[in-house]
Amino acid sequence: MNFIFLILILSCSLHKKYYLKSNDFIGEKILFSLQEGSSYQKAEKFGEHFGNSKEPNIYEVLRGSIEEVSNETKINMVYSESFVFPTDSITPVIVNIKNIDWIFNETKTTMNVNIEYKLSDDRIINIVGVHKYKVFVAGTKSGNLRKSLKDGHKQFLSTL
Repeated sequence: MNFIFLILILSCSLHKKYYLKSNDFIGEKILFSLQEGSSYQKAEKFGEHFGNSKEPNIYEVLRGSIEEVSNETKINMVYSESFVFPTDSITPVIVNIKNIDWIFNETKTTMNVNIEYKLSDDRIINIVGVHKYKVFVAGTKSGNLRKSLKDGHKQFLSTL
C-alpha cells in the first residue's frame, strides 16, 4: 500500500501547473505560424533506448498542440499556415522550433523542445517545453513532441 501511495505522490509532483487567466485574453485571438525551417527539426536521442518511431509532421503536431491548449484554457488560439498582420483583436506569433532533445535515463525519459516565440512587436520569448514520463510507458516522437509543445505554449501564455 505504501508503494502505491509513493507512486501517486511522485507522479503528481511531475505535473506542472500554469496559472493562466483566460479573462486576460477575452476578445483576442492568438494566431501561431511555424517559421519555415522548423519543420525540418529531428528529435535527437541521448541515452540507451529501444525501437524507433517515425519522424513527426511538425505542422500537424504543432496544430494539434495549439488546439489542445486552446480547448483546455478556453483561450482563442489557432494555427495559421501563413503570417498575418496584427490587429486589435489578433496577436500573431511566429513559432521557431530550435531543437528537439529526447533524453533516455534508467527510470524516466524527457523530451525538451527549445522554442522561440516571436511577437509582432519584435519581442522574442525563448521557452523550453518539457515532457517527462516513466520508462515503462511507451512513447512516440509525435506524442511526446505534442506534449512538450503544449508545455511550451502554456509557459508562453503565462508570460503575456
